[in-house]
Amino acid sequence: MLNGSPRNLGLASWPPGAHLLNFPQPPEPNSQRLASVHFQSPPDRILNLRPCPLGPNPDNGGASGQLENAENERALAKKFIYLCYLVASVYSVIAAIQMLLITLLLKPSTADIMAGFVCVIISLMMLFFISILDNLRQILWISILLSALFAELVCAGVVLILAERTIMRVTLALVAASILLLIGYLLGAWLPKIVLPGERAMLVIIVVFGLISIFLITMHIFTNKVVYSNAYFCLLLVVLIPLTTYHAQLVHGRRFSLPFYEFVISATYIYLHFLLFFSAAFYCIWTFQLS
Repeated sequence: MLNGSPRNLGLASWPPGAHLLNFPQPPEPNSQRLASVHFQSPPDRILNLRPCPLGPNPDNGGASGQLENAENERALAKKFIYLCYLVASVYSVIAAIQMLLITLLLKPSTADIMAGFVCVIISLMMLFFISILDNLRQILWISILLSALFAELVCAGVVLILAERTIMRVTLALVAASILLLIGYLLGAWLPKIVLPGERAMLVIIVVFGLISIFLITMHIFTNKVVYSNAYFCLLLVVLIPLTTYHAQLVHGRRFSLPFYEFVISATYIYLHFLLFFSAAFYCIWTFQLS
């Protein structure tokens, strides 16, 4: 009854239920291998294993580069201010010496007055061309030459126009002009901007001063009264204070920064303010002594 091979007796399937035990089967030689997974970073995020330099990153222009640029700008601004006041001081000192010498050596005459008017007109024309020609001011030696010629011509013209000049009046006017000029530029350099005149305020001041000046000069011509001329020069003294404070803000970069080559024209305007203070103070002293 048990005759036959084990295959026929069902021994090949021993133990029973072997197919339910899920025993792993040996790999077949022709089976395909599972594909391996490789992790790769994106091309824009490749790990950089090079040593990091200690200095600033040149690609980002580091903080130290910005600090260096800021320091250079501050140094250039200080040099600009220094040159402005230095050139203006040299012009003013030379002009004061020349005024005192001309007063001592030359007596007032009608011919001197006419020559003074001519010098003043020529100097103002030179200042006008220097002020409007920006390309000309960028050439430093031409700017300095024209500025020096203006300083000499306007100085000679102003002192020759003074018909009643004496050494005492000229000296007092020079002292008063120096003090008022110093006060104006100190106020413009140190006072808060909120109390200093801006562009709109200066425009209003200039327009009002022009209208009042036309009235006073017209009345002086038709009436020949000293009170109108005295009022005009007193008004000029008052207007010059906010004018100098505003220009001081420009020199110190409180309104906006000027190019470095503008120190010549800025110094020329400081010198012009000095001469205007001198002229107004001289006529105020003269009319005060007459009264």
